[in-house]
Amino acid sequence: MAAFAASFGLGACFDGLDAAGLPCTNDNQCGPKSSCIEGFCGGLFACDDGERISEDALCDGTVDCPDGSDEAFERCFADAEPFECDDGGVVPLESICNDTSDCADGSDESPVMCAGVGVNSCEAAGGDLGYELGPAREAMPDPRGMLLANLIGSESDDAIVRGDLGNELRVVSFDETDPNQERILEGFGTSKIVDFELGELAGDPMLDLVVATTSTDDEGTDAGVYVFSRASPMSPPELVGAPSTLPGLLDAQIVGIELGNFDGDETSDIVLIVDGAVKGRAFVGVGDSAAGEGGGAFFEFAPLESFALDYETFLDSAMTDLDNDGDSDLLVTSITDGKGVLWVVRRSGQDGEGEVEWDAPAQVMLPFPGRELAVGRFSSTMALSDDVVILDTMSGDLRTLINQNGTLMPQPPLPAVEGSQVSGLTLADMNCDGNADYLINVGSPAEVRVYLGDGSGGLLSEDPIIYASDGAPRGALGVLHADGDSTPDIVSAVEPGGEVSTGEVRLLVTANASN
Repeated sequence: MAAFAASFGLGACFDGLDAAGLPCTNDNQCGPKSSCIEGFCGGLFACDDGERISEDALCDGTVDCPDGSDEAFERCFADAEPFECDDGGVVPLESICNDTSDCADGSDESPVMCAGVGVNSCEAAGGDLGYELGPAREAMPDPRGMLLANLIGSESDDAIVRGDLGNELRVVSFDETDPNQERILEGFGTSKIVDFELGELAGDPMLDLVVATTSTDDEGTDAGVYVFSRASPMSPPELVGAPSTLPGLLDAQIVGIELGNFDGDETSDIVLIVDGAVKGRAFVGVGDSAAGEGGGAFFEFAPLESFALDYETFLDSAMTDLDNDGDSDLLVTSITDGKGVLWVVRRSGQDGEGEVEWDAPAQVMLPFPGRELAVGRFSSTMALSDDVVILDTMSGDLRTLINQNGTLMPQPPLPAVEGSQVSGLTLADMNCDGNADYLINVGSPAEVRVYLGDGSGGLLSEDPIIYASDGAPRGALGVLHADGDSTPDIVSAVEPGGEVSTGEVRLLVTANASN
Protein backbone atom coordinates (compact mmCIF):
# COMPACT_ATOMS: atom_id res chain seq x y z
CA MET A 1 0.00 0.00 0.00
CA ALA A 2 2.90 2.35 0.72
CA ALA A 3 4.19 1.92 -2.82
CA PHE A 4 0.68 2.49 -4.21
CA ALA A 5 0.34 5.76 -2.31
CA ALA A 6 3.77 7.00 -3.30
CA SER A 7 3.03 6.47 -7.00
CA PHE A 8 0.54 9.37 -6.94
CA GLY A 9 3.14 11.99 -5.96
CA LEU A 10 1.08 13.20 -3.02
CA GLY A 11 1.38 16.62 -1.43
CA ALA A 12 3.28 17.52 1.70
CA CYS A 13 0.49 18.00 4.24
CA PHE A 14 -1.97 15.96 6.28
CA ASP A 15 -4.16 19.03 7.10
CA GLY A 16 -5.35 21.85 4.83
CA LEU A 17 -4.86 21.56 1.06
CA ASP A 18 -2.45 19.52 -0.99
CA ALA A 19 -0.57 20.80 -4.03
CA ALA A 20 -3.64 20.42 -6.23
CA GLY A 21 -5.82 22.45 -3.85
CA LEU A 22 -7.77 19.43 -2.70
CA PRO A 23 -8.87 19.12 0.94
CA CYS A 24 -6.81 16.98 3.37
CA THR A 25 -7.58 15.68 6.85
CA ASN A 26 -5.64 13.69 9.42
CA ASP A 27 -7.35 10.56 8.14
CA ASN A 28 -7.32 11.05 4.38
CA GLN A 29 -4.84 12.33 1.80
CA CYS A 30 -6.59 13.08 -1.48
CA GLY A 31 -5.09 11.99 -4.75
CA PRO A 32 -5.24 13.78 -8.11
CA LYS A 33 -8.73 12.44 -8.89
CA SER A 34 -10.22 13.24 -5.49
CA SER A 35 -9.86 9.57 -4.48
CA CYS A 36 -8.65 9.37 -0.89
CA ILE A 37 -5.45 7.50 0.01
CA GLU A 38 -5.71 6.84 3.75
CA GLY A 39 -2.97 8.02 6.02
CA PHE A 40 -0.20 9.00 3.55
CA CYS A 41 1.52 12.32 2.95
CA GLY A 42 5.04 13.18 1.85
CA GLY A 43 6.65 9.81 2.74
CA LEU A 44 4.92 9.64 6.12
CA PHE A 45 2.01 7.61 7.40
CA ALA A 46 -0.48 9.01 9.89
CA CYS A 47 -1.45 6.52 12.61
CA ASP A 48 -5.08 6.49 13.71
CA ASP A 49 -4.11 8.38 16.88
CA GLY A 50 -2.32 11.13 14.90
CA GLU A 51 1.27 9.92 15.37
CA ARG A 52 3.35 9.86 12.20
CA ILE A 53 5.82 7.19 11.11
CA SER A 54 7.79 6.47 7.96
CA GLU A 55 5.60 4.92 5.28
CA ASP A 56 8.29 2.20 4.91
CA ALA A 57 7.35 0.98 8.40
CA LEU A 58 3.79 0.21 7.32
CA CYS A 59 2.89 -3.51 7.32
CA ASP A 60 6.47 -4.62 7.98
CA GLY A 61 5.52 -7.00 10.79
CA THR A 62 6.64 -4.63 13.56
CA VAL A 63 4.22 -2.35 15.41
CA ASP A 64 5.45 1.25 15.12
CA CYS A 65 2.26 3.24 15.76
CA PRO A 66 1.44 3.50 19.49
CA ASP A 67 -2.08 2.30 18.66
CA GLY A 68 -0.84 -0.50 16.35
CA SER A 69 -2.77 0.83 13.36
CA ASP A 70 0.24 0.44 11.02
CA GLU A 71 -0.11 -3.35 11.34
CA ALA A 72 -3.92 -3.59 11.24
CA PHE A 73 -4.83 -6.83 9.48
CA GLU A 74 -7.44 -5.27 7.17
CA ARG A 75 -5.00 -2.58 6.08
CA CYS A 76 -2.12 -4.97 5.44
CA PHE A 77 -3.87 -8.07 4.10
CA ALA A 78 -7.19 -6.78 2.72
CA ASP A 79 -9.69 -9.66 2.46
CA ALA A 80 -7.36 -12.53 3.52
CA GLU A 81 -8.67 -14.94 6.17
CA PRO A 82 -6.94 -14.16 9.50
CA PHE A 83 -4.95 -16.46 11.84
CA GLU A 84 -4.43 -15.20 15.41
CA CYS A 85 -0.95 -15.71 16.85
CA ASP A 86 -0.46 -16.73 20.47
CA ASP A 87 0.75 -13.21 21.32
CA GLY A 88 -2.39 -11.61 19.84
CA GLY A 89 -0.95 -10.68 16.47
CA VAL A 90 -2.75 -11.63 13.26
CA VAL A 91 -1.32 -13.05 10.02
CA PRO A 92 -2.99 -14.53 6.90
CA LEU A 93 -4.20 -18.08 7.41
CA GLU A 94 -2.47 -19.14 4.20
CA SER A 95 0.93 -18.34 5.72
CA ILE A 96 0.83 -20.89 8.57
CA CYS A 97 2.95 -24.06 8.51
CA ASN A 98 5.09 -22.87 5.58
CA ASP A 99 8.45 -23.15 7.41
CA THR A 100 8.64 -19.34 7.76
CA SER A 101 7.66 -17.59 11.00
CA ASP A 102 5.19 -14.78 10.26
CA CYS A 103 3.96 -14.39 13.84
CA ALA A 104 6.43 -12.48 16.00
CA ASP A 105 6.31 -15.37 18.52
CA GLY A 106 6.60 -18.07 15.84
CA SER A 107 3.28 -19.65 16.79
CA ASP A 108 2.21 -19.93 13.13
CA GLU A 109 4.90 -22.63 12.83
CA SER A 110 4.10 -24.41 16.12
CA PRO A 111 5.13 -28.09 15.83
CA VAL A 112 1.94 -29.12 17.63
CA MET A 113 -0.25 -27.22 15.17
CA CYS A 114 1.76 -28.26 12.13
CA ALA A 115 1.91 -31.97 13.07
CA GLY A 116 1.37 -34.13 10.04
CA VAL A 117 2.95 -31.62 7.66
CA GLY A 118 5.99 -33.50 6.36
CA VAL A 119 5.82 -36.22 9.04
CA ASN A 120 8.68 -38.12 7.43
CA SER A 121 11.12 -35.68 5.90
CA CYS A 122 13.85 -38.34 5.58
CA GLU A 123 12.63 -39.40 2.14
CA ALA A 124 10.26 -36.66 0.93
CA ALA A 125 8.29 -33.84 2.49
CA GLY A 126 4.84 -35.02 3.47
CA GLY A 127 5.79 -38.70 3.40
CA ASP A 128 4.35 -41.21 5.83
CA LEU A 129 6.24 -43.08 8.54
CA GLY A 130 5.56 -46.64 9.60
CA TYR A 131 7.24 -50.02 10.09
CA GLU A 132 7.07 -53.62 8.92
CA LEU A 133 8.93 -56.74 9.96
CA GLY A 134 12.37 -57.26 8.43
CA PRO A 135 14.96 -59.96 9.19
CA ALA A 136 14.72 -61.71 12.58
CA ARG A 137 17.34 -63.66 14.53
CA GLU A 138 16.79 -66.26 17.24
CA ALA A 139 17.88 -65.15 20.70
CA MET A 140 17.70 -66.34 24.28
CA PRO A 141 14.16 -66.82 25.69
CA ASP A 142 14.23 -63.59 27.68
CA PRO A 143 16.17 -60.91 25.73
CA ARG A 144 16.40 -57.58 27.58
CA GLY A 145 19.39 -55.23 27.44
CA MET A 146 20.59 -54.16 23.99
CA LEU A 147 23.34 -52.07 22.44
CA LEU A 148 24.19 -51.54 18.76
CA ALA A 149 27.73 -51.55 17.38
CA ASN A 150 29.74 -53.13 14.58
CA LEU A 151 31.33 -56.14 16.33
CA ILE A 152 31.13 -59.02 13.83
CA GLY A 153 31.34 -59.22 10.05
CA SER A 154 30.64 -56.28 7.77
CA GLU A 155 30.55 -52.57 8.59
CA SER A 156 26.84 -52.59 9.53
CA ASP A 157 25.86 -52.38 13.18
CA ASP A 158 25.08 -55.54 15.12
CA ALA A 159 22.82 -56.03 18.13
CA ILE A 160 24.43 -57.04 21.44
CA VAL A 161 21.72 -58.62 23.59
CA ARG A 162 21.72 -59.78 27.21
CA GLY A 163 19.24 -62.27 28.64
CA ASP A 164 17.23 -61.27 31.69
CA LEU A 165 18.79 -64.08 33.72
CA GLY A 166 22.24 -62.60 33.04
CA ASN A 167 23.76 -65.88 31.90
CA GLU A 168 24.31 -65.08 28.23
CA LEU A 169 25.53 -62.23 26.01
CA ARG A 170 24.89 -62.65 22.28
CA VAL A 171 25.93 -60.60 19.22
CA VAL A 172 23.71 -60.91 16.13
CA SER A 173 24.09 -59.42 12.65
CA PHE A 174 21.26 -58.50 10.27
CA ASP A 175 23.56 -58.45 7.23
CA GLU A 176 22.60 -61.49 5.12
CA THR A 177 26.09 -61.52 3.57
CA ASP A 178 27.84 -61.99 6.91
CA PRO A 179 29.20 -65.54 7.33
CA ASN A 180 28.94 -65.14 11.11
CA GLN A 181 25.47 -63.81 11.89
CA GLU A 182 25.64 -64.78 15.55
CA ARG A 183 28.26 -65.07 18.26
CA ILE A 184 27.87 -65.92 21.95
CA LEU A 185 30.42 -64.16 24.17
CA GLU A 186 31.89 -66.36 26.88
CA GLY A 187 34.47 -66.20 29.64
CA PHE A 188 32.45 -65.02 32.64
CA GLY A 189 32.60 -68.30 34.56
CA THR A 190 29.84 -68.61 37.14
CA SER A 191 29.21 -64.87 37.46
CA LYS A 192 26.04 -63.05 36.36
CA ILE A 193 26.10 -60.33 33.69
CA VAL A 194 24.52 -57.20 35.18
CA ASP A 195 25.43 -54.46 32.69
CA PHE A 196 27.45 -53.75 29.55
CA GLU A 197 28.60 -50.63 27.71
CA LEU A 198 30.59 -49.61 24.62
CA GLY A 199 33.84 -47.67 24.88
CA GLU A 200 37.33 -47.12 23.47
CA LEU A 201 39.94 -49.08 25.40
CA ALA A 202 42.29 -50.93 23.06
CA GLY A 203 44.02 -47.88 21.57
CA ASP A 204 42.33 -48.15 18.15
CA PRO A 205 39.26 -46.49 16.58
CA MET A 206 37.11 -49.64 16.93
CA LEU A 207 34.57 -49.79 19.74
CA ASP A 208 35.16 -52.25 22.55
CA LEU A 209 32.59 -54.00 24.73
CA VAL A 210 32.82 -53.64 28.52
CA VAL A 211 30.87 -56.19 30.58
CA ALA A 212 30.27 -56.03 34.34
CA THR A 213 29.46 -59.19 36.25
CA THR A 214 28.57 -59.87 39.85
CA SER A 215 29.22 -63.07 41.76
CA THR A 216 26.66 -65.78 42.37
CA ASP A 217 28.43 -67.02 45.52
CA ASP A 218 29.85 -65.59 48.74
CA GLU A 219 33.43 -65.93 47.51
CA GLY A 220 33.11 -63.30 44.80
CA THR A 221 34.02 -65.87 42.15
CA ASP A 222 34.49 -64.40 38.64
CA ALA A 223 33.01 -61.02 39.62
CA GLY A 224 34.57 -58.08 37.81
CA VAL A 225 34.71 -56.00 34.64
CA TYR A 226 35.62 -57.76 31.37
CA VAL A 227 36.71 -56.16 28.07
CA PHE A 228 36.08 -57.63 24.61
CA SER A 229 38.04 -56.17 21.70
CA ARG A 230 38.73 -56.93 18.02
CA ALA A 231 42.16 -57.41 16.49
CA SER A 232 40.89 -56.16 13.11
CA PRO A 233 37.61 -54.79 11.66
CA MET A 234 36.62 -58.22 10.29
CA SER A 235 37.62 -60.32 13.31
CA PRO A 236 35.14 -61.15 16.10
CA PRO A 237 35.49 -59.66 19.58
CA GLU A 238 37.68 -61.62 21.99
CA LEU A 239 38.28 -61.33 25.72
CA VAL A 240 41.37 -59.14 26.28
CA GLY A 241 43.37 -58.54 29.45
CA ALA A 242 42.43 -59.59 32.96
CA PRO A 243 39.14 -58.77 34.69
CA SER A 244 39.17 -55.53 36.69
CA THR A 245 38.07 -56.24 40.26
CA LEU A 246 37.27 -54.43 43.49
CA PRO A 247 39.45 -56.02 46.20
CA GLY A 248 37.82 -56.54 49.57
CA LEU A 249 34.26 -56.10 48.31
CA LEU A 250 33.15 -59.71 48.19
CA ASP A 251 29.79 -58.87 49.75
CA ALA A 252 29.12 -56.11 47.22
CA GLN A 253 26.95 -56.42 44.13
CA ILE A 254 27.57 -54.30 41.02
CA VAL A 255 24.19 -52.88 39.94
CA GLY A 256 25.30 -50.65 37.06
CA ILE A 257 28.26 -49.28 35.11
CA GLU A 258 28.78 -46.18 33.00
CA LEU A 259 31.70 -45.23 30.75
CA GLY A 260 32.92 -41.67 30.31
CA ASN A 261 36.03 -39.54 30.18
CA PHE A 262 37.46 -38.26 33.46
CA ASP A 263 41.16 -37.66 32.77
CA GLY A 264 41.31 -36.03 29.34
CA ASP A 265 42.84 -38.90 27.35
CA GLU A 266 41.22 -40.98 24.59
CA THR A 267 40.70 -44.11 26.71
CA SER A 268 37.31 -44.64 28.32
CA ASP A 269 37.05 -44.51 32.11
CA ILE A 270 34.40 -46.25 34.23
CA VAL A 271 32.09 -45.75 37.20
CA LEU A 272 30.82 -48.81 39.07
CA ILE A 273 27.66 -48.39 41.15
CA VAL A 274 27.77 -50.95 43.95
CA ASP A 275 25.24 -52.11 46.53
CA GLY A 276 26.35 -53.90 49.66
CA ALA A 277 26.13 -53.16 53.35
CA VAL A 278 25.97 -49.55 52.16
CA LYS A 279 23.98 -48.92 49.00
CA GLY A 280 24.90 -46.61 46.16
CA ARG A 281 28.67 -46.50 46.53
CA ALA A 282 30.42 -45.39 43.34
CA PHE A 283 33.93 -46.56 42.48
CA VAL A 284 35.84 -44.87 39.66
CA GLY A 285 38.37 -46.66 37.48
CA VAL A 286 40.68 -44.85 35.07
CA GLY A 287 41.20 -46.70 31.80
CA ASP A 288 44.72 -47.85 30.83
CA SER A 289 44.90 -49.40 27.35
CA ALA A 290 48.57 -50.39 27.71
CA ALA A 291 47.91 -52.38 30.87
CA GLY A 292 45.04 -54.27 29.28
CA GLU A 293 46.90 -55.10 26.10
CA GLY A 294 49.79 -56.38 28.25
CA GLY A 295 47.52 -58.92 29.92
CA GLY A 296 46.62 -56.84 32.95
CA ALA A 297 43.36 -55.14 33.90
CA PHE A 298 42.12 -52.22 31.81
CA PHE A 299 40.75 -50.37 34.86
CA GLU A 300 42.44 -49.63 38.17
CA PHE A 301 40.05 -48.76 41.00
CA ALA A 302 40.77 -46.65 44.04
CA PRO A 303 40.36 -48.57 47.33
CA LEU A 304 37.67 -46.20 48.59
CA GLU A 305 34.49 -45.06 46.92
CA SER A 306 34.51 -41.69 45.17
CA PHE A 307 31.04 -40.82 46.43
CA ALA A 308 27.90 -42.49 47.79
CA LEU A 309 24.23 -42.08 46.94
CA ASP A 310 21.82 -42.43 49.85
CA TYR A 311 19.10 -44.43 48.14
CA GLU A 312 16.91 -47.42 48.93
CA THR A 313 16.66 -48.90 45.42
CA PHE A 314 18.80 -48.37 42.32
CA LEU A 315 16.77 -47.99 39.11
CA ASP A 316 18.86 -46.78 36.14
CA SER A 317 21.90 -44.71 35.20
CA ALA A 318 23.42 -42.75 32.33
CA MET A 319 26.51 -40.67 31.71
CA THR A 320 26.77 -37.47 29.67
CA ASP A 321 28.51 -34.09 29.68
CA LEU A 322 25.71 -31.98 31.14
CA ASP A 323 27.50 -28.64 31.19
CA ASN A 324 29.57 -29.01 28.01
CA ASP A 325 32.87 -28.66 29.88
CA GLY A 326 34.53 -31.75 28.43
CA ASP A 327 34.04 -33.92 31.53
CA SER A 328 31.44 -36.68 31.88
CA ASP A 329 28.75 -36.36 34.56
CA LEU A 330 26.76 -39.21 36.12
CA LEU A 331 22.97 -39.48 36.31
CA VAL A 332 21.28 -42.10 38.52
CA THR A 333 17.58 -42.64 39.16
CA SER A 334 16.51 -44.30 42.39
CA ILE A 335 13.84 -44.67 45.02
CA THR A 336 14.91 -42.62 48.04
CA ASP A 337 12.72 -42.24 51.13
CA GLY A 338 9.95 -43.86 49.13
CA LYS A 339 10.09 -41.24 46.35
CA GLY A 340 11.57 -40.98 42.88
CA VAL A 341 14.90 -39.13 42.75
CA LEU A 342 17.32 -38.22 39.97
CA TRP A 343 20.89 -37.92 41.27
CA VAL A 344 23.28 -35.63 39.40
CA VAL A 345 26.99 -36.08 40.14
CA ARG A 346 29.41 -33.77 38.34
CA ARG A 347 33.11 -34.23 37.77
CA SER A 348 35.01 -31.53 39.68
CA GLY A 349 37.43 -29.31 37.81
CA GLN A 350 37.47 -29.00 34.03
CA ASP A 351 38.98 -30.70 30.98
CA GLY A 352 40.22 -33.69 32.99
CA GLU A 353 42.70 -31.60 34.97
CA GLY A 354 43.86 -32.78 38.38
CA GLU A 355 42.73 -35.85 40.31
CA VAL A 356 39.43 -37.48 39.45
CA GLU A 357 37.16 -35.90 42.04
CA TRP A 358 33.43 -35.28 42.17
CA ASP A 359 31.09 -32.62 43.47
CA ALA A 360 28.63 -33.61 46.18
CA PRO A 361 25.68 -35.49 44.60
CA ALA A 362 22.66 -33.27 43.93
CA GLN A 363 19.05 -34.45 43.94
CA VAL A 364 16.24 -33.63 41.53
CA MET A 365 12.90 -34.77 42.96
CA LEU A 366 10.74 -36.68 40.51
CA PRO A 367 6.94 -37.12 40.53
CA PHE A 368 7.37 -40.88 40.06
CA PRO A 369 10.20 -43.45 40.05
CA GLY A 370 12.40 -43.13 36.97
CA ARG A 371 12.73 -46.84 36.29
CA GLU A 372 14.21 -46.05 32.88
CA LEU A 373 16.38 -43.08 31.95
CA ALA A 374 17.46 -41.85 28.51
CA VAL A 375 19.61 -38.90 27.45
CA GLY A 376 19.75 -37.06 24.12
CA ARG A 377 19.17 -33.67 22.55
CA PHE A 378 15.50 -32.88 22.07
CA SER A 379 16.45 -30.44 19.29
CA SER A 380 19.56 -30.91 17.15
CA THR A 381 19.60 -27.22 16.23
CA MET A 382 19.20 -25.64 19.68
CA ALA A 383 20.90 -27.82 22.31
CA LEU A 384 24.60 -27.97 23.14
CA SER A 385 24.29 -30.75 25.73
CA ASP A 386 21.96 -33.67 26.34
CA ASP A 387 18.46 -33.37 27.76
CA VAL A 388 16.86 -36.12 29.88
CA VAL A 389 13.66 -38.16 29.75
CA ILE A 390 12.47 -40.60 32.43
CA LEU A 391 9.86 -43.36 32.30
CA ASP A 392 8.03 -45.24 35.03
CA THR A 393 7.64 -48.63 33.40
CA MET A 394 4.89 -49.60 35.87
CA SER A 395 2.57 -46.61 35.40
CA GLY A 396 3.66 -45.49 31.92
CA ASP A 397 4.34 -41.95 33.19
CA LEU A 398 6.82 -39.87 31.17
CA ARG A 399 8.63 -36.68 32.18
CA THR A 400 11.22 -34.66 30.28
CA LEU A 401 13.92 -32.38 31.71
CA ILE A 402 15.44 -29.73 29.44
CA ASN A 403 19.11 -28.93 29.91
CA GLN A 404 19.47 -25.16 30.34
CA ASN A 405 23.18 -24.33 30.65
CA GLY A 406 23.83 -27.45 32.70
CA THR A 407 20.71 -27.23 34.87
CA LEU A 408 17.98 -29.81 34.31
CA MET A 409 14.56 -28.11 34.22
CA PRO A 410 11.52 -30.43 34.61
CA GLN A 411 8.86 -29.88 31.95
CA PRO A 412 5.09 -30.48 32.12
CA PRO A 413 4.21 -34.19 32.18
CA LEU A 414 3.70 -35.98 28.90
CA PRO A 415 0.60 -38.14 28.40
CA ALA A 416 1.09 -41.50 30.11
CA VAL A 417 1.87 -44.47 27.86
CA GLU A 418 -1.23 -46.66 27.68
CA GLY A 419 -0.79 -50.40 28.13
CA SER A 420 1.26 -52.60 30.44
CA GLN A 421 4.80 -54.00 30.59
CA VAL A 422 6.28 -50.76 29.23
CA SER A 423 10.02 -50.69 28.53
CA GLY A 424 12.78 -49.74 26.10
CA LEU A 425 12.78 -45.93 26.42
CA THR A 426 14.97 -44.62 23.59
CA LEU A 427 15.54 -41.14 22.10
CA ALA A 428 16.22 -40.82 18.36
CA ASP A 429 15.17 -38.62 15.44
CA MET A 430 13.04 -41.07 13.46
CA ASN A 431 11.54 -38.67 10.87
CA CYS A 432 14.58 -36.44 10.16
CA ASP A 433 12.96 -33.21 11.37
CA GLY A 434 15.85 -32.39 13.72
CA ASN A 435 13.88 -33.30 16.85
CA ALA A 436 14.28 -36.37 19.05
CA ASP A 437 11.38 -38.82 19.14
CA TYR A 438 10.46 -41.27 21.90
CA LEU A 439 10.58 -45.03 21.23
CA ILE A 440 8.84 -47.36 23.70
CA ASN A 441 7.91 -51.05 23.93
CA VAL A 442 4.50 -52.07 25.22
CA GLY A 443 4.03 -55.71 26.20
CA SER A 444 0.23 -55.62 26.24
CA PRO A 445 -1.02 -54.83 23.68
CA ALA A 446 2.18 -56.09 22.00
CA GLU A 447 3.43 -52.97 20.21
CA VAL A 448 6.52 -50.92 19.43
CA ARG A 449 5.56 -47.24 19.47
CA VAL A 450 7.19 -44.05 18.19
CA TYR A 451 5.94 -40.78 19.70
CA LEU A 452 7.08 -37.82 17.57
CA GLY A 453 8.81 -35.11 19.63
CA ASP A 454 8.41 -31.36 19.16
CA GLY A 455 12.01 -30.40 20.00
CA SER A 456 11.03 -28.80 23.32
CA GLY A 457 10.44 -31.86 25.47
CA GLY A 458 6.84 -32.29 24.28
CA LEU A 459 4.97 -34.27 21.64
CA LEU A 460 3.77 -33.33 18.17
CA SER A 461 0.82 -35.63 18.71
CA GLU A 462 -0.45 -37.92 21.46
CA ASP A 463 -1.11 -40.57 18.80
CA PRO A 464 2.01 -42.70 18.24
CA ILE A 465 3.16 -44.53 15.14
CA ILE A 466 2.56 -48.20 15.99
CA TYR A 467 4.09 -51.49 14.95
CA ALA A 468 1.84 -54.34 16.14
CA SER A 469 4.13 -57.17 17.22
CA ASP A 470 3.87 -60.96 17.33
CA GLY A 471 5.48 -61.81 20.64
CA ALA A 472 5.78 -59.25 23.42
CA PRO A 473 8.53 -56.65 22.82
CA ARG A 474 10.55 -56.25 26.00
CA GLY A 475 13.73 -54.58 27.18
CA ALA A 476 15.79 -52.11 25.19
CA LEU A 477 15.29 -50.80 21.65
CA GLY A 478 17.93 -49.79 19.12
CA VAL A 479 17.99 -47.50 16.07
CA LEU A 480 20.09 -47.97 12.92
CA HIS A 481 19.99 -47.64 9.11
CA ALA A 482 19.58 -51.10 7.64
CA ASP A 483 17.39 -51.20 4.52
CA GLY A 484 19.11 -48.75 2.19
CA ASP A 485 16.82 -45.74 2.58
CA SER A 486 17.32 -42.57 4.60
CA THR A 487 14.78 -43.35 7.33
CA PRO A 488 16.13 -44.97 10.54
CA ASP A 489 15.01 -48.51 11.34
CA ILE A 490 14.32 -50.13 14.72
CA VAL A 491 15.85 -53.17 16.43
CA SER A 492 13.44 -54.85 18.85
CA ALA A 493 13.72 -57.92 21.09
CA VAL A 494 10.63 -60.03 21.74
CA GLU A 495 9.70 -62.79 24.17
CA PRO A 496 7.98 -65.99 23.01
CA GLY A 497 4.24 -65.67 22.53
CA GLY A 498 1.60 -66.04 19.85
CA GLU A 499 3.31 -67.43 16.77
CA VAL A 500 6.77 -66.72 18.22
CA SER A 501 8.15 -69.91 19.78
CA THR A 502 11.44 -68.50 21.10
CA GLY A 503 13.00 -65.15 21.88
CA GLU A 504 13.95 -63.10 18.83
CA VAL A 505 15.88 -59.98 17.89
CA ARG A 506 14.05 -58.27 15.03
CA LEU A 507 14.68 -55.52 12.54
CA LEU A 508 11.67 -53.28 11.91
CA VAL A 509 12.15 -51.49 8.59
CA THR A 510 10.28 -48.43 7.39
CA ALA A 511 7.01 -48.86 5.52
CA ASN A 512 3.74 -46.97 5.08
CA ALA A 513 2.25 -45.29 8.14
CA SER A 514 0.44 -47.66 10.47
CA ASN A 515 -1.08 -45.29 13.01
